[in-house]
Amino acid sequence: MTKNKIWKMLLTIFFVGFLTACGDDDNPITGVDNNPFTGVDNNILSFSLSLGENTWQAAIVDDKVILSAPQGTELNGATAHYTISEQASITPDPAGISAWNEEQQLTVTSYNGTSRTYKYTVRHTDVSEAASFVLNSQAEVDAFAKSNITIIEGSISIATAQKAEDPVKNLDGLSALTEVLDDINIGGYYQGENLNGLANLKKAGNLTITSRNTDNETLTDITLPSLVSVRKNLTISESKYYKKIAFPHLETVSGNFTVNASAMEQFNVNSLKRVDGDNGFTIIGGVMTQLELPALEVVNKSLYIRGEKSTNELLTINLPLLTTCALLSIENAVKLENLKIPVLKNLTTGLTLSGCSVFSDESLKNTLNNIESIAGTLALNGTGVFDLNLQGKKVGKVQIGADDSTKEFIITGDEPFGSITFTSKNMNPPTLKGFTTVEDYNLGTNIESNLIIKDVKRINGKLWVSYPSMGTATNILHDIHLPTLEYVGNIDISSLGVDVVSDELDAPNLQTIGSGGIYLNVHNEQPDFSFIKMKNIEKIEGQLYIKARSSNKSQINKLDIKEIFPKLKELTNVYIWGFPKLYDYSSFKEFIDNGMITTWKVTYCGYKPTLQQMKDSPTGDFTNN
Repeated sequence: MTKNKIWKMLLTIFFVGFLTACGDDDNPITGVDNNPFTGVDNNILSFSLSLGENTWQAAIVDDKVILSAPQGTELNGATAHYTISEQASITPDPAGISAWNEEQQLTVTSYNGTSRTYKYTVRHTDVSEAASFVLNSQAEVDAFAKSNITIIEGSISIATAQKAEDPVKNLDGLSALTEVLDDINIGGYYQGENLNGLANLKKAGNLTITSRNTDNETLTDITLPSLVSVRKNLTISESKYYKKIAFPHLETVSGNFTVNASAMEQFNVNSLKRVDGDNGFTIIGGVMTQLELPALEVVNKSLYIRGEKSTNELLTINLPLLTTCALLSIENAVKLENLKIPVLKNLTTGLTLSGCSVFSDESLKNTLNNIESIAGTLALNGTGVFDLNLQGKKVGKVQIGADDSTKEFIITGDEPFGSITFTSKNMNPPTLKGFTTVEDYNLGTNIESNLIIKDVKRINGKLWVSYPSMGTATNILHDIHLPTLEYVGNIDISSLGVDVVSDELDAPNLQTIGSGGIYLNVHNEQPDFSFIKMKNIEKIEGQLYIKARSSNKSQINKLDIKEIFPKLKELTNVYIWGFPKLYDYSSFKEFIDNGMITTWKVTYCGYKPTLQQMKDSPTGDFTNN
């Protein structure tokens, strides 16, 4: 290769390297910038405020300048620090602005005249204090405002002790509070008319408002417009002064919710969805004509609504979204006509209507229209219901209290039916339609004679006849008739033979008494056992308990089981009590000798043979002993 060629190659390499080394922005020949300044940018690049030793940095999001500062922070008079795009301008000049607690508009204009407006706002952050507070004077409440506390990680008690020289009359000093993790307790010494100072409260642990029910109480309006949730219990104790109770945005009470306000005219919990406490949701008192709980879906335990008979004006209770409720109980709603539960299908504990005298057959029919089952008790006491139709519905127990002797009570249902408890001072037992088998039958009555328990053939459990209120009976029961009964698990006729001699206990078709046995109460002046008319009984699988009213007054000296129960084939357990002239037990000898009777007891009788003595005796008659 010649020297000339080598020289040319070196020059070429040098020239290429020179071109590569030149920047993209500069022309290698002219040195002119390829991207000259255009002046189109109009951005706020950073922004902060400082006051004294404190500095607060703002966040810039799109066209917003958002400055975060703790609740109660004073920003007026602070100095603004900012950077904006190159050769841009900003108006108004932040240096001339002092009202930084307020919203501001800041316009940035680029070098070429293009404008962009930013909105400056302050976002207050919570101030949390892990402490508990007791504020019993107005001065203490007012001083609390200076703390700027928004969240109390403890409890606060207000006006729980008397400070006569400086009572708490308003809660304005608590206006920053948004949450109290534990208890809020507003005591009976509060002399304000409302709770406006707690308007920003959103969450509470326990919330308790207490009244002393004195004539000088002033609190009439309990409104917390921002309250959303109560983590434990919400309790408004008894007062005759509360007129308005309103928690319009309250959604959940994780504990119990109790309101007791006899003069309540307004009750607004229109956003409430659920109450989860073991004692449920209780509303006592009120003079409003309608109770609306439009958002309520779940009450895990009981929803209990009780009026005052003398003042209650409630006509309608509306629960349009209620889907879960163990027990729904309405008491003393003397004018109630409508109970609306359109989507509730099942009640696991029961439905109780007591003292709702206007509530009629049609009212109950509409209430139960969509109910499929009541696993516990359907209780109707002192209502206007006399025709109870439960066909197509599963009900564990029906409990009726009624006292209109001019009417007949009818229960219609499906076979087999659950348990029936019927209590009345003057009405006959109910007429049963659609079924002849019940689980238990409990009858409380003051009827004097001719008590007929009809329509039932089988009682799987217990038949119990008693007075409605033991010891206060106004009538005396002489006779009981069970014309259709064929089987009963247990008989306890405790009201027969108590105060008068029994005329008749008649069960002509009864064949079997189950493992619960039979308890027969015998009046002291009863001459014999001929009043027992159960001629077709073949089996008594449980105990036969025959008891005199007193231990030493009965004159009966003969107990012939074959005369009482001529068809009896099975008897295993016998207890005889209180017949001091009884010595002859020979009618039981057959059941003892064949080993059928395995339990035998005789007490307070003329002779009290043991089971072994009965086995050893040739006759079972101990008259000469």
